[in-house]
Amino acid sequence: MNPRQFLSGLFDLSFQKLVVARRRVVEGVYALCVILAGAGALWWFIVGLLCAGHAHSLWRVLGTLVAAPLAFLFLVVLLRLAFEALLALFALAERANCLPEDLQDTPDSFVRK
Repeated sequence: MNPRQFLSGLFDLSFQKLVVARRRVVEGVYALCVILAGAGALWWFIVGLLCAGHAHSLWRVLGTLVAAPLAFLFLVVLLRLAFEALLALFALAERANCLPEDLQDTPDSFVRK
């Protein structure tokens, strides 16, 4: 998809063409989300260690050492599931456009006449 088609697809108010259905766009957004999740986990880790150091609590230090990486992994798993589901929906929508016209007209399109 060239930039001209991309821009025309963005302003297509009837949503006849899927703009975001390209795997590269979803990969880029996923990578950005993983980077942001990593930055958030790193921030949580640093702030948790600083707060635990001021409180002189070994349990808070150990909790931060365990909780921040586990939360990052949990968030990345959830992100991966969400983006894979999104890609599956996009693939389904692209294949639905390939159906014959007589199957697209009726709500019970799975029944042939």
